[in-house]
Amino acid sequence: MIYAKRIEIEHADKPENWTWSSIHEAQNGKAIDIATLKEVYWMNIKGNFLTSKLTPETKYEVVFVVKLEEDAIGWHKPVNLTLTLTMRDKTTIQQKQTCLLDTYVGDEEWVDIKAGEFVAPPKEAPARISFAMFQHDDTVRKTGLVVKGVAFRALD
Repeated sequence: MIYAKRIEIEHADKPENWTWSSIHEAQNGKAIDIATLKEVYWMNIKGNFLTSKLTPETKYEVVFVVKLEEDAIGWHKPVNLTLTLTMRDKTTIQQKQTCLLDTYVGDEEWVDIKAGEFVAPPKEAPARISFAMFQHDDTVRKTGLVVKGVAFRALD
């Protein structure tokens, strides 16, 4: 898991837009920082990761791990998700999809919002994975999204 502090959340440094707090992971008791959206009109979350840390020839899914608070608003319009695999030879494979988050408003549990899937290349030819979740409709005020991070999960 790449936790929220290690991904790029636009305006996360502005307390009028996002707040930061810590939670403790149930599995290991480790404290992690989460980001809670106070208010934005233009939401952009992105990051990247090298596949050299993954098991070669294994299929993975990439998911944003989030919650939506009970009073969250602005999620009736779809968010966009992209996953781009840039190979060593600079060829790229890109996946794009949309997702409505309003169905998750008020859920107590963390939910996985899938950005896409890929097969990890050989260790000697690592690739860069770029991921993004965004909603650029600046006519819609958005609040209440809680971001834990982005997880890479083996599917095989």
